[in-house]
Amino acid sequence: MTDIATAIHNDISKDISHGGQTCIGQARYSIYVYDKFVDGKMGANKWIMLQSDNDKVRILKEAKKLYDTQRYQKIEIKEKSFDSKKQRNKIQTVQVFGKTHNHNKMRFITGFLIVISAAALVIVSIL
Repeated sequence: MTDIATAIHNDISKDISHGGQTCIGQARYSIYVYDKFVDGKMGANKWIMLQSDNDKVRILKEAKKLYDTQRYQKIEIKEKSFDSKKQRNKIQTVQVFGKTHNHNKMRFITGFLIVISAAALVIVSIL
């Protein structure tokens, strides 16, 4: 189980007020953070759940404030709701503040393509 899955599982396990489930029709929003996030070492990092609330706007504002303090490099908002058809909790990411691996990969790919394009232009101009 990944670190985020373990943290979410522990969060659900602690939710004893509803027997581990969110009330039907009511979503619960949680702020998860990476403390001292290191690119390329996702498995070595630990997710920490800082706060949980039913008010999405309040959680989003709090997450933005936390990100602005620059104390955490990556913050994710997770929404936990109850899927009545499947009779289980559904968890999805609502928003991410901070570094993501996709941005770093895109920068690398863009830089690589620029270098290849420049090399191609030099070769064409020589011929």
